[in-house]
This record gives sequence, structure tokens and C-alpha cells, in this order.
Amino acid sequence: MDYKSKAIMVSAINFYFTDEKNKTLTPLHKAYKRGTSGSKWKQAYQAVKHDRRNSLKKANIKNLLHALGALYILNLYYRDERTDIGCVYLTDHDFDNRAGSEIFSAHYCRATVVLMQPHMDDRCIVPPIGDELNKAIYIIKYDDASFKRMYKNYCLDSQISIDRFKKSTEIQKFLADHPEYREKTIEEICMAAGGVDLHSRIICSQYTKQEKSTRIEAMLNKHSDIYPELYPGRLPLEDG
Repeated sequence: MDYKSKAIMVSAINFYFTDEKNKTLTPLHKAYKRGTSGSKWKQAYQAVKHDRRNSLKKANIKNLLHALGALYILNLYYRDERTDIGCVYLTDHDFDNRAGSEIFSAHYCRATVVLMQPHMDDRCIVPPIGDELNKAIYIIKYDDASFKRMYKNYCLDSQISIDRFKKSTEIQKFLADHPEYREKTIEEICMAAGGVDLHSRIICSQYTKQEKSTRIEAMLNKHSDIYPELYPGRLPLEDG
């Protein structure tokens, strides 16, 4: 597990910084290295430990904050907890990223906007998380059970939409007259053939709309998969 880019914020109101950039810390950067190649706070710790008299000036607030920040991050990963944030339809999705600290807040990113498609994995997250994922200690996401139900509902609605599409004489006539649309999506063809009215008659969302138990959680970022891989051959069961 690579912790070196994990970021935290000094969020306690009784710390004053002349430069706001100094409030963001990556205390484990170079902490694994030895000697002068290691992080500044680690060098200071070793110097004070072995020669307190001549190195006492290195025992400053900056190095103390970085050392405490490193311990804070390691404790979060040692606890290895997932935090239930609540039902999407009942909460405002606030996450207390202080995680019990009165000094620090953990950097986090959100992965709660997903594009439903036949083959689901982390590539369905929009927009892609990118560099934020490297800094994040927590990822805000749908819990796995909710994600699987969302996908199952999508598949059920999609199958109904496909059946309606194939049986629609209006659609078939439009495609016969406009063969250039045959490679378009069902949604695009519906809109071109009959606008919003036809789209609403063909595209089904009854199962998706019925889902009221979707939950989100804060998961520790271990650079593993955020969501399980799902595709029609792995359609979740009712208890999944």
C-alpha cells in the first residue's frame, strides 16, 4: 500500500497559517526513506532522539504537526473502517472527514456519479476521479449492495425498453425511412422519431424509480477496486 501521497488538512481553528497552502500536509511523503533522503519531520525526530541538546531547535511546531499527521493517517488505516453515511433519499450526505480528530481532516473524493451501462466497473464513474484518488484517504461511494441493486434495476428497465423499442411500429417506420439512425442509441432514435413523448413511452425507468434504499458510505482508499465488476452474466440476485 502506497501512502506517500495521502493528504490531510489542519482544520483546527486555533492554528494560524500565514500561507494557506501550509494547511495541507502529505506527512508520509518520503517517510519510508532513511537518513537525509527521508521526510523533514522524520529527520528532526531522529536528530532530537539522538542529540537533544544540539538538535532541540528542530523540535518545532511544523515538524510536530507533520509527525502527528503521519500517525493520524496510519491510525485511520489501522482501524480499517467503513463509515455508513446513510440513505441517499433521507440524508444530505455529509461526511465528517475529521474521523475523530480535533486537529486534522482527511482528504476524500466522491464516486457517487456513475453512468449506468451493460458492463459496470470503476470506469463508470463520471467524471474520472484522476489525481484526486491519489490524495484521497476516503472515497465516498455507494455501498456494494446498493450498487448491485442499481445495476439490476438498470438491466430490468433496459430489457423492457428494448422490448418496447423492437415492437414499436413508429420506430420501425422511422428507421426504414432514416437508415442512417440505425447505429444510434435507443434514446437518440426515440428523440429523433417522436421527441419527448415517444421517448417517455419507450424508455422504462419503473424499477429505478422504485429503489428507495440506496445507501452511501466512506471507504478507505486502498487503491483497490471501488465498485465490483458487473455485467449481464453476473446479474445480482435479490440478496446481492
